[in-house]
Amino acid sequence: MGEDSSLTSVSKTSISSFALSLLVLAFWFIGETINVYHLALIGAIFEFLWLPMLAALFVMPILSFVLWAQRKFNMKSFYLYSLVILVVTILFMVTQ
Repeated sequence: MGEDSSLTSVSKTSISSFALSLLVLAFWFIGETINVYHLALIGAIFEFLWLPMLAALFVMPILSFVLWAQRKFNMKSFYLYSLVILVVTILFMVTQ
């Protein structure tokens, strides 16, 4: 009862941030490992989504860090895991 409920509860924003970071990871991993232009429809969807995914790849780590800092750097926060996933995705993109 003495705990701060804002630190222990999982917010919808943190889950959304985590899910979006997984989506960005999946998008770039699929784009690097699979020939998305083999089928015209898949290639068109990839071309349509690459700019928003690129923006998310560089904006989301900053946003996750700021929100994680607001949670007082709680190690159980989904913002931390989102930040780690996005940093790994950026490193994956740079080293390819």
